Amino acid sequence: MESSHELKMALIKIRLMADITQSAQCRNDEYALVMEMISDMADSVLDEEDTPSVPFSVYDDEE
Repeated sequence: MESSHELKMALIKIRLMADITQSAQCRNDEYALVMEMISDMADSVLDEEDTPSVPFSVYDDEE
């Protein structure tokens, strides 16, 4: 069970890093696409019911 929790925490961190990078002003479209894919893959692995949510969002509310 502990390794499952560690995997979920690692995926949460990866998803958060990908979301932050994706929301930054990067000019390389391929890099942004890869970050979006990483975030989407982490989302698909993480079960929303069992995964703690982060208390903030990296996206601007005005977007």
